[in-house]
Amino acid sequence: YMVDKKNDAVAHGKELLKKTDAEIDKLQAQADEASGDAKVAYEEEIDNLKEKRATAAKKLDALGDASADSWDDAKEGFTEAYKALYDAYKEALANFK
Repeated sequence: YMVDKKNDAVAHGKELLKKTDAEIDKLQAQADEASGDAKVAYEEEIDNLKEKRATAAKKLDALGDASADSWDDAKEGFTEAYKALYDAYKEALANFK
């Protein structure tokens, strides 16, 4: 049961990151069309998103490697990292408008 639960959680996490990657790519396309100060601001937002995405990916790897004893901590770690990524994405999206 634990292995199935872990595999499902990791697969779900990978799907979330894949969707986020697509959204970051859309923002990058907008940034590429911008110029001047707007372009600099967009690039900073995207760099921040990529940093948070990398952290979430590391936490997802840890989730995949988690034992029964470390499962809850690993799950919480990924959840918090993904929430930080999602919140940063929402903020970036608001700033891109």
